[in-house]
Amino acid sequence: LHEATDESSRWIAISATDRILKKRAKLLKKGLPLDGDGDGPIIMGPWTNAAIGKEVFVWYSKCTRPGHGSEYPVVRSRGLIPASAADVVELIRDSDRVTDYNKMALGREDQAMLTSQVEGGGGSDL
Repeated sequence: LHEATDESSRWIAISATDRILKKRAKLLKKGLPLDGDGDGPIIMGPWTNAAIGKEVFVWYSKCTRPGHGSEYPVVRSRGLIPASAADVVELIRDSDRVTDYNKMALGREDQAMLTSQVEGGGGSDL
């Protein structure tokens, strides 16, 4: 959980993210709002969340834990997903659709499938 919520300076913004955040900081300093998506201006604080349309923020860093794969960089991104939480969970659970949200993926194969019998009132099956 620490890795996912780490806001330290170890994360390096890619150029597009850096450019947007610097522009946002200048607007904030002047007391000006960001341009909205047609619903009016958006007043933003100094936080680093995507706020408008198709903004996607990306940072990279080195893995802080030793072990398998630790020699590869880690990537963190933030953006808005125009879908319900249930739709996003269904997308991520469906291994046949991994390339819909990860263009660099070569595919994914389920090793085990956990299911929950929500309607039947039962527990979990493996």
